[in-house]
Amino acid sequence: MSLADSVRAFKAKAMGKADDIVRETFLQFSGQLVSDWTPYGQPELWKSPPPADYRPGNLQSSWFLSVGSPSSETTQETNHRAVHQPDRMPEHPAGTMLYLSNNAPHAGAIEAGHSSQAPVGIMWSAQEFSPMAAAVARRIAG
Repeated sequence: MSLADSVRAFKAKAMGKADDIVRETFLQFSGQLVSDWTPYGQPELWKSPPPADYRPGNLQSSWFLSVGSPSSETTQETNHRAVHQPDRMPEHPAGTMLYLSNNAPHAGAIEAGHSSQAPVGIMWSAQEFSPMAAAVARRIAG
């Protein structure tokens, strides 16, 4: 079998499992985004004291899944360490525009580098999506 034939065979196999690949990639990426790449407030690392109403964990708790357009939702929760509304993912997500949004008031400041835990922000993690999706596709479509 030629390389081109191998690529075509893999593509055909992967397309038959596209929904599974999209779902698994989303779950893996969003899990890492929340738990590994989104900083969790540690006021002891800050140069100035936290505001009186500061509640650590709000940034990690503020990720929302939406379909078709970004969510404008917010939350004051601090104990939720996963993306909100994962049930919004359609049954057949392949080809659907899925969004992960974080509208916490301090998300912009964190993205601008105001955290020693995320000095280059969070969205650099988007570059991890393609290799992650490729690895998931290889694992699922084999």
